[in-house]
Amino acid sequence: MSMVQITRKFGDQIYLVELQATVEKMSETLDIGTLEIVKENNKKKAAIYVGNQCMEGVVETLQKPLAVLQKSRVGDDESPAHGLNIVSIIKERIRFSSRPLPVKL
Repeated sequence: MSMVQITRKFGDQIYLVELQATVEKMSETLDIGTLEIVKENNKKKAAIYVGNQCMEGVVETLQKPLAVLQKSRVGDDESPAHGLNIVSIIKERIRFSSRPLPVKL
């Protein structure tokens, strides 16, 4: 089992999703499951549904925010240079540390 970190965007907010699992790609897209974030008593909780299993996690504020950068080409063909554009800032992470539970139908 290895640590998997994925970024996921909800509206304008981008979260770092952290879980301990082995993720296998079944198709061309990286569609793992359905991620939900709910706010209860001024705390955010998350749940990810994969097939008939559910994992619950917590939303935590990062001590040091992370920047999402995009490399861009600046200049002309004779003197090409590269620049970095800040796409977004990640301020929170979703941490899943428990085992998946079966979803009751």
